[in-house]
Amino acid sequence: MKLDRPQAVLYLALFLQQSITNFSESHWFNVLSIDFLLITLATMALARGLLDHRLRTAFGEPGHGLMPIHDENDPARRPVPLHPAGILIP
Repeated sequence: MKLDRPQAVLYLALFLQQSITNFSESHWFNVLSIDFLLITLATMALARGLLDHRLRTAFGEPGHGLMPIHDENDPARRPVPLHPAGILIP
């Protein structure tokens, strides 16, 4: 997976700006502040990117090596005949 350097620079700049403005009094956990929303969304986006990277490392790219959802020739997927009373017919 390729690194998204512009996004990383944006998050780093956002963190540095927030850390400088919150030297005297922290506003990060004030839910009425826009700073709380920005830091929360940036944290969630970073966490999602890390999760996506780890899943791709563990399982590979999506869509490679997957089995088809429905194979009409598979005998395990053919309909099971039932008696009208709901009893399985051998």
